[in-house]
Amino acid sequence: MNDNCFFRVGSAAHARGFAVTPLRDKSPFLHAWNKYPLTTETEIRAAAKDCPTCDVGLVMKRKVGVRASSNVWSVRRR
Repeated sequence: MNDNCFFRVGSAAHARGFAVTPLRDKSPFLHAWNKYPLTTETEIRAAAKDCPTCDVGLVMKRKVGVRASSNVWSVRRR
């Protein structure tokens, strides 16, 4: 998987403590991506097989009062 961009970037983000999700055109497309982001190397490896050229979104949660909301940041290759 050395040439797999999603795996390389996703693994690097995971090593820094981020949860990730694959992106198409800067938008997450997995069902319930904000509730169940990819948080393990096994999940990232499985997603990399299905979408090796997708961009990587970093999923972060923040609490505002009682409600939690999710944000995604896009990491694009150059």
